Formats: sequence, structure tokens, C-alpha cells
Amino acid sequence: MDDSGLISFFRVEDCGLYRIRRNAESEFKSDDFTSVSKELYDWLKDRNVLNTIPWDPSEHPRRDKVYCKDVTFDEATGDYLFVLWFANSDAAGEVGGIDLNAKVGETTNDSEKIEAKNSSGKELTIGKAMYYWFIPSLNLVASINFKHSKADNDSFTNFVKRWFDNKHKHPNKNVSRSTHEDPRTGLEISRVSVSYLSDDRKYSMSFKFKATEKETNIFSIDKRQLAKKISHVVIRDTVSTTAISERSSGVKLWDKLSKKKVNSRRTQQIEVVEQVTLSEDEIDSIIKLYEDEIKPNDTWNNIGFREVDSGNTKWFSSYTHRPKILINENLKHNKLFFNAETMWKEITDKRDDLLLNMKSHLESEVQTKEKGNESNLEAMVKSNDAGLGHAVGES
Repeated sequence: MDDSGLISFFRVEDCGLYRIRRNAESEFKSDDFTSVSKELYDWLKDRNVLNTIPWDPSEHPRRDKVYCKDVTFDEATGDYLFVLWFANSDAAGEVGGIDLNAKVGETTNDSEKIEAKNSSGKELTIGKAMYYWFIPSLNLVASINFKHSKADNDSFTNFVKRWFDNKHKHPNKNVSRSTHEDPRTGLEISRVSVSYLSDDRKYSMSFKFKATEKETNIFSIDKRQLAKKISHVVIRDTVSTTAISERSSGVKLWDKLSKKKVNSRRTQQIEVVEQVTLSEDEIDSIIKLYEDEIKPNDTWNNIGFREVDSGNTKWFSSYTHRPKILINENLKHNKLFFNAETMWKEITDKRDDLLLNMKSHLESEVQTKEKGNESNLEAMVKSNDAGLGHAVGES
């Protein structure tokens, strides 16, 4: 039986050291996503799992613990796959435990599915796997979430930021520490502030890591791929009809005498489902028709489609493409999680298809931005020409 993993893509908006400015946006200076990905991988790959948490748990007892269980790097694509471990003793559903004293990537007696009285006697850290795929060439991160795993993007981004601030070596790092008492619990809380000086010591920098989810819409989808999947087109429309008058003949006569015209109109919502085989050009025409005819605030009118062997309708107005990856459950390590090599083998076999729509979406964004820049440039030229003509006329 296959386990289905839903893939969500995130664009890395900020990654690296940024100059701190007052009353202005910060300015990127160094350590981009490509270099940060490599340095994180190099730091993790030879450690014990216990030492992959990038902060001191004793100083932050209430913070969720996140470790790294496995990593892999693919030279051909420059991609990385990180199998993190979200430690949570209250985790529900299918959970397991890992041996924190094992090496990253170790596969012998390093983990165990947690059931009643089945512990082998090792001290295991209960939790769930988190899978993150780094794609530096596209400036993207992807989370892959299965039933047995967890997707927690705040924990993931905090893991990267705290690793850089706490563990990454930088010659001009400045660390200041302070403590204060939590008035609610009475516990002493440590606060650490990290900044970085430029080589010339003229300004300070801070490390930023921010990833924003990217959802492909119907306008940026790869039409060739969509044409292969569609089995039915679904159209919702609103039509007007004229009701047949049921008034008595005497009343109708009065209408004639008084020259009144009865025209009782009403609207009707209809849905048409048609089995089709479409080409890429026909998909393009349907999307353009949707763009021209359907208003953004329409609550009924819409165009949608159904895929082969599926009765569910996907509507253009709310379409979001999230690819899935299927992996045989028997390939789970200790019946608990997929290790990095197993995951990567399945991803690399389907990598082009998994990224196809996202690439199309990113290209569409670039084209839209370029058109906007061209329009702004044309407006500026026209404005300058108009001003020049006015000035010449005055002289």
C-alpha cells in the first residue's frame, strides 16, 4: 500500500545577512540560500542526532525540540532533503521514538514505533518526522507531509535561523545575553541577541530566513500537463427565463385593454458536465474564456474540470496545484518514517513533473513583472514627452 505525501512549495523571500537600517528596508549583504543550504547540510551530516538541535534545551525548556534525523544531497540537481524530528511527548496518531545518541542517517536500531509495552529498553524521544526539500536553483523550499509525519513551518524556519545564529561560525558575530524572570511562572528566562559586524566594522547585520507559501493558480498551470488529466469540463452559468403566465383569460383581456405587457422573468442556475478530450490550445482557450466571462465576485458562475477516475470538481476560481508523491509503506524505516535516501529516490524519479507547474508559475510571475515594468516605462516616457512639449511651447 502506498503512503501519499502532499507537497507544499515555499519561496525563500529572505535568506542571509542583511544590513540593519533605521527607517529603511534592510539590505542583503551575504550568505544566500545556496550557501546557507550547503553549510547547514555540512554541519548536520556527521553529528549525533542529540547534537543537531541548534539551541540549549535546558535554557528553553518550554520550546518545542527539533532535531535532524537524516540528510542527503544530490550533486546533479543541487537539491537537499532534510528529515527533521519534531519531538513531542503529547504527539497523537502514528508516532515513534528515535535514539538521540545515533548518528545522523544511522539505520541500525536507531528508532522504534511506539506502541503499548514494545520499547526495547532504549531511551527514545517520541515525536514525528518532518520532511523538507531544499531547491536552491529555484529559490524554493518544499514541505512533504504524510499521515505519519508533521509539517510545521514555523518550527522549520526557526530551526534554520537558530542554527545560523547559535552554531554557524562568523568572524564578526556579536552575542549579548540577558536574563529575566517570567512573572507567570517565576522561571528565569535567558534572552540572546545576535548581530554581525561588516568587515570594515561600519555597520551591523542580522540573519534573516523567511519562506512564503507559493500556490499555483489556473493561469500559471502547465497547460500541456493539465490537458492529459482532464476527463470532463464543468460549467456553471446563470440563465434568464420567461415564466408562462397562468393568469385567467379575463385578466389577460384586461391586460390587452389596458395595454399592459406581462413579462415575468426569473433566473436559473445551471451546471453542465461534458466528457471531453482537450488539447493544450483548447485548455488555453477555456482559461481565457474564464478570464473574460467570469467575474471575481461571482458566487455561482464558474468553470471547472474533473480528472480521470475522479468525481470531484476542481474549480478555476479556487484552483491550487499541490502535487503528491506516493511511496510504498513497506519502505518505511522501522515502519516509522522514510529515510532521506528512500525519499530522494522517489522524488528524483518524478522531479521534473513535481516542479513543472511551479516553474510555470514562477515564469508567469516574471513575465507579469516585466510587462508591469514596460508599462511603467512607457508611462514615464509619455509623461516626459508631454512635459517637454509643454516646455517648448512656453518658450
